[in-house]
Amino acid sequence: VNAFGFGGTNSRAELWTPGRRMRTPREIINRGLNGLRVDKLGPKSLLPRELQKLDCVTVACTKCLGDMCWLCGAALPPHGRSGKHYCRAIRDEFATYDYCSNCYDGGYQAEAGSVPALDDGGQALGHGHKVYMVGSWDGFASFEPLEELEGGLYTGRVTLGDTAMERFRLVAEKDSGKAIFPVVDGASQDMRVIGPQRDGQRRGWLINGRRDGVPSGTVYEVALRWGDASVSVHWKALKEITPMAEVRVQHPHTYSIARRSNGWRLEDMTCSPEDPDVWEAAWTLGGKELEEFHFVRDKDLRQRI
Repeated sequence: VNAFGFGGTNSRAELWTPGRRMRTPREIINRGLNGLRVDKLGPKSLLPRELQKLDCVTVACTKCLGDMCWLCGAALPPHGRSGKHYCRAIRDEFATYDYCSNCYDGGYQAEAGSVPALDDGGQALGHGHKVYMVGSWDGFASFEPLEELEGGLYTGRVTLGDTAMERFRLVAEKDSGKAIFPVVDGASQDMRVIGPQRDGQRRGWLINGRRDGVPSGTVYEVALRWGDASVSVHWKALKEITPMAEVRVQHPHTYSIARRSNGWRLEDMTCSPEDPDVWEAAWTLGGKELEEFHFVRDKDLRQRI
């Protein structure tokens, strides 16, 4: 139960209850029908033994969406790969615990030096390794190498296509088992970075030129910074703009349409000979004279319009 007072007073409480058809105190102690076992009743009661067996209870950081300890806010790797977690730090009075230790930039009252660097369970990248970028500009078909400017800093360039939006992900040594990706798909620059490790969900970042107010053809610089304690991916729009005629030649795209009356199967569209920015499709309406449809770029369902 979380409660907030009035007049400038705030309070927070966590209430654990055995619940589920508990009948008598003795039944609670001995485990009940479907409840959790507790060691004692009253003010000396402890957390349920089942909870004490867990490595950690995690919640999502409200900023980077990565896993963090529900109590102390320490950033944790996914799937409990760090083993048993013990809370080691207390933040400044009135400091927020909504952010994980990676995103929190305030001070600590106790044991600030004991806050461990995040180990996401991936392999150490080190220096001198080759990092590549694959993206939606060519249907994720090729590996484009990033340039290592200094130890741990890799940069590359992305040119926005006709939709002014591009997705990408990073791979070390062209090995799918060494993917570098965000905690959620379609992530912004603020999301936590995971890897190198295998990613069955094929998660990646989304550069949204429309949100940034830049046109198609705008060139972005993407930077991967691999530090000893953290990994980050950032990008920024450059003043350089590539003509769309050149972009279409370098990275041609196709468009399809999916209709409800056709079972959402993808049907190829044709590019207008008069305007390369126009794609067309024609069909006959059924008896209801209604149709629901959407478009798909390069037959990639993650690029639906």
